[in-house]
Amino acid sequence: MSARLVTNRLIANCFRWLQMSAWALEENITFVKSQIELYKATLFDSTEQLNDYRARYQAASGELTERQLEMRGLKQALVQPSSSPSRAIIEEMVRKQSFLDRLGSIQQTVDGLVDELRSIAVEWTVLQDRLKRLSRDDLTDTDLARSLLSKSLFEDIWPCMVSNRFNK
Repeated sequence: MSARLVTNRLIANCFRWLQMSAWALEENITFVKSQIELYKATLFDSTEQLNDYRARYQAASGELTERQLEMRGLKQALVQPSSSPSRAIIEEMVRKQSFLDRLGSIQQTVDGLVDELRSIAVEWTVLQDRLKRLSRDDLTDTDLARSLLSKSLFEDIWPCMVSNRFNK
């Protein structure tokens, strides 16, 4: 090969390498510029997010301060003597009043039942008087047994009917 041919090939190879290097250099510059733009956009987004976090923190901090002040006020209200009753006392009073209302209702029911028993007792007395007027010859042994059983049951109940516990 001649020196000229080798030189031409060498020059052609160098020229191609320079062209490729120039293209690669331009591509690298373009890539670096795109990376700079990407980082700028990321920085902007991060700054926006940081500002958002700061605003949230300030809002939460303000709310925390409000809650702490409210707790201090409640603590002072609980510690200081007060002329108005506490919530627990009011709830206890309501429970007791409800219990008294139930007792009153039960008392009314019991009074009604006692009145019914008194009317039954009056009727019982009337029927016993009629039974005494009947002659024993008109009654069967079963009638006599029932009469004695009902009389003993009534005598067990009657003291409760006339005691002071059920009197109005």
